[in-house]
Amino acid sequence: MCCATSRTQPSSSPTTTLCCSSIVPLPSTRKALRPGGILLFECNTLYAADTAAMLRTMGFNDPAVHADCFGKPRFVEAVVT
Repeated sequence: MCCATSRTQPSSSPTTTLCCSSIVPLPSTRKALRPGGILLFECNTLYAADTAAMLRTMGFNDPAVHADCFGKPRFVEAVVT
């Protein structure tokens, strides 16, 4: 699952969010986000680091891996620059 959010104003302002539960072509997602937009992935814990590395090679800014409620690496966050 991935979610992508674009913010044009401070966090108190409305956002545009795209959520999907299937595979989305990343180049399309990157084009849909404004600078500062956030791309979030929920992924298999075995692939979180690889997902972050893939996003880094695709030009997303500082992909970060976040743990789930069990402390497992489950989520990857990246910012469009």
